[in-house]
Amino acid sequence: MPSSHIVTEFIYLSLKPDVKPEDPDNDGGRLFINSLNAVKQRCGYLSSSWGRTIENENNVVWIIGRISEMLEWKDNTGCVPLSMFAPVLDPETQPIAFHTTLTPPLNDILTTAPVIELAVLAFPKDINPPERTALNNDLINFRSTCLQLTDSKPPSAFSMGWVERPGSVPHQDSKSGRAQLIVLVVGWESREQHEEVRKTTGFGNSIAPIRERMLPAIKALQMRHVKFKAAN
Repeated sequence: MPSSHIVTEFIYLSLKPDVKPEDPDNDGGRLFINSLNAVKQRCGYLSSSWGRTIENENNVVWIIGRISEMLEWKDNTGCVPLSMFAPVLDPETQPIAFHTTLTPPLNDILTTAPVIELAVLAFPKDINPPERTALNNDLINFRSTCLQLTDSKPPSAFSMGWVERPGSVPHQDSKSGRAQLIVLVVGWESREQHEEVRKTTGFGNSIAPIRERMLPAIKALQMRHVKFKAAN
């Protein structure tokens, strides 16, 4: 299937501390897994993976691949009715959903790479077409540089895509009050490998022009590292 027909949906959840999906005898965990399974019958479902973040084990990311022509949006931003997770979520948090078309498509990287870096970068919504083209070129160069590093072990994969839904989000540091987002999905052997790469000259030089245009990170979407497992 052409990659242009595959939409990737990202869902960020914060579980209650006593919810243990890894334990088949845990009531909250069973409810979480049952909710994952219920989604497989809707909206052009292809496959999905979920995992806890290394930074906070109660934070979970669920990534779903779908056929774009069969999507039916729920809760304004995604195909999954996020309200079904309410019983297992930290009541002080809100689930987040967004979707994109990734280049290249993820294939099996989510379950073959030991650690996945998820970085959501924010840029002004009102960036003009020439600036957008220059930014896209800088992002492509950054990806190529990372994958071809010689002074440190490079990542095993690197996909990225502009967030298509929602088309923009509120951001107080943007002149228009809105920001557009791009998500980076990068495969690493460990978080430590990622940290070592960030120290290299190639990484620093290639990300510099991107950082010049970036807005401050959105707290709820800050970079995270996840160990994924297949949900299907």
